Amino acid sequence: MSAKKNTTLRQLITAAVAICIFVCAAPIWLSAEDPLLEEIRFEKISNGEERVFLQFNGEYFPEIFAMEGEKYRIVCDFIDVGIAKGVKRTTYTSGELIKQIRVGTHRIPERKIRIVLDLDSGRRYDIGQHFFRKEKIYAVIIKAEEFH
Repeated sequence: MSAKKNTTLRQLITAAVAICIFVCAAPIWLSAEDPLLEEIRFEKISNGEERVFLQFNGEYFPEIFAMEGEKYRIVCDFIDVGIAKGVKRTTYTSGELIKQIRVGTHRIPERKIRIVLDLDSGRRYDIGQHFFRKEKIYAVIIKAEEFH
């Protein structure tokens, strides 16, 4: 075999191995993406129902709880999740139930983002949640008790 053919054959084998490594390892690289909140969207469904949609780049589920006091709040903690650039830290809504949505980052005792829904304190609520797996959207559903 001539030296020219031998060099060309080595180049083809090297290229084929590099492509194979890239194709086989691509799913690992793609799944190693940092967990991120990418978007927050508010929707008023009716006078007695409002929803907050949280768009992520993967499947992340919160620890969710209520905080009562002078203001009534729903808190969603997403452990080991960050916030993408461009996500507003405070969103004022046009809602009657959800007044604003706040996002904060915490590092102690563990890395997390905290999303707080500030609600109208003069009502009682039913709180629901749903995860749209295909779209990677976590939804918080707020219903005033007198409307269901």
